[in-house]
Amino acid sequence: MGWPLKWLNDKKEIGNRVGIIIFLFIVCLIPIVLREDYYVHILIMGAVWTILCMGWVLLLRLGLFSLGQAGFLGIGAYSSGLLVLHLGISFWFAILLAGLFTALVAFSLGIIILRLRGLYFAVVSFAFGEVVRNIYLNWISLFGGVSGISGIPRPDPLFGLVFKSKMPYYYLIVFLTLVTGIVLYRIDQSRAGRIFRAIGHNSDLAQSQGMNIKKYKVMSFTIASFFAGIAGSFLAHYYTTIYPDQFGVWDSILVQIKATVGGVATVVAGPLIGAVVMTVVSEVLRGYMAGLEPLFFGVFLIAVVFFLPGGLESLLNVRRVEKIKRT
Repeated sequence: MGWPLKWLNDKKEIGNRVGIIIFLFIVCLIPIVLREDYYVHILIMGAVWTILCMGWVLLLRLGLFSLGQAGFLGIGAYSSGLLVLHLGISFWFAILLAGLFTALVAFSLGIIILRLRGLYFAVVSFAFGEVVRNIYLNWISLFGGVSGISGIPRPDPLFGLVFKSKMPYYYLIVFLTLVTGIVLYRIDQSRAGRIFRAIGHNSDLAQSQGMNIKKYKVMSFTIASFFAGIAGSFLAHYYTTIYPDQFGVWDSILVQIKATVGGVATVVAGPLIGAVVMTVVSEVLRGYMAGLEPLFFGVFLIAVVFFLPGGLESLLNVRRVEKIKRT
């Protein structure tokens, strides 16, 4: 009886891969079909938020409720901008250095603060984000103060892509999001991912089983921050201007709102759905109901928690179950 089950599992896996390929093909066609820079910009920002949300969900696996992801986004943005502006380093090298530097900061910070749990960690991560933002505000000679840094060069041409329009940026951020998703998915499905979830469910029990809790917390914190730094580097060269208020506490709160709305059962699908849907909603509100965005997000989050505890991605599972029942 083993081979029929193996065949069914293989068939399911093949179906999933075909579905992913079709999805990626559609994603690549979107900017060609839309032909509107405004809509492409919304999708670009949705992808940036997706990277942040995926990293946040990875931290949540260990019970780490971070309110400082925007701080790491800013570290990546400022470090990449300064590297290219003052040292003349190519963007393609600077984006990797920005990610590594952000990861180094997270690693150093994590060794100190990751012994904290629950609300205490959330408060300290929030404080870290505000400390970083105030450094940008007050170290004017390096970070430009309130005005930030402007004139950040666009990425050098690569494989025929010239970054003078939205489309090359779109394909670049899709690639970065895809790489982030693959890496975090593989981690989540690996032995380390199972240990992450065990620590998140009951850290005391996990420690009694010989798991090095601090080691795995620092690992997840460093990985999530690395990709936040990569996203920040992209953002700096996409806007060509950055300033401290882009990386405030509200942006960190938005990360957890979008991830929660999408769903945290998976490290890729939920964050992707939540980030894209809420980014589109945010742009609509900005055009028609300026100033009411925080209120709407709060109401929307409460509604999702009450009526869809699994987030928007749970709707996909419901449809899948109904399809199975019909067959």
